[in-house]
Amino acid sequence: KHFNNFYKKEPFVRVMRERDENIPELGSVIGTNFCDIGVNYDNGRILILSAIDNLIKGGSGQGVQNMNLMLGFDEKSGLELIGGHP
Repeated sequence: KHFNNFYKKEPFVRVMRERDENIPELGSVIGTNFCDIGVNYDNGRILILSAIDNLIKGGSGQGVQNMNLMLGFDEKSGLELIGGHP
């Protein structure tokens, strides 16, 4: 719940729902600018896992996103890509 509230305005962060397995998979972010986050609670511990495509979110895509913000463009311009994995 807290993660959903924190990231609700971030267009490229997807917090996995509780009914999912809460384990983000690389296949769901390949070729996209998304960061998928899963949170699991177990025996008083919190396990937070994330998945990104380091060539997009971690590289060129991050540069495009920052450029969009700096130049006043829509943050998502040129970055709403369909993933490369079915």
